[in-house]
Amino acid sequence: MAVEYCLFHPQGGGRPADRGWVDGHEIVPARDHDAGFVVARSAGDLPLPDFTVGQSVEVRIDLAARRTYAALHTAGHLIEAAGRAQGWTHAANTHFPGQARIEFTAARPDPRLDTSEGLEEATEALRTYVAKAIAEDARLGE
Repeated sequence: MAVEYCLFHPQGGGRPADRGWVDGHEIVPARDHDAGFVVARSAGDLPLPDFTVGQSVEVRIDLAARRTYAALHTAGHLIEAAGRAQGWTHAANTHFPGQARIEFTAARPDPRLDTSEGLEEATEALRTYVAKAIAEDARLGE
């Protein structure tokens, strides 16, 4: 079975797609769910040229953007683990710059969430968990 690879990360998992170029053509990576892999599609009105197997191409990725997206995504997983440690369940997330957020639901009532002092206590518990995990270089698993 042939394995197909794409150097570009598609939008998914709450993070934006990579920004990149193939031979100077801006592309948008997307998941092809039917084929089971990631494909590069033209970001503009013009289609990508036909490439042949074995053809050399120049591929560029906006590395600063990729690092930002990856950092926000990883931070989201860390905060999710901190929320689980509080007994909360992950409800939703987005890791887009300028709007990154994690939402939780509580399986049982958490009285801390009813007052501003309690909210600060819960927030501090998240901060403490995250700071400790970073200090210990924790690996959170998949």
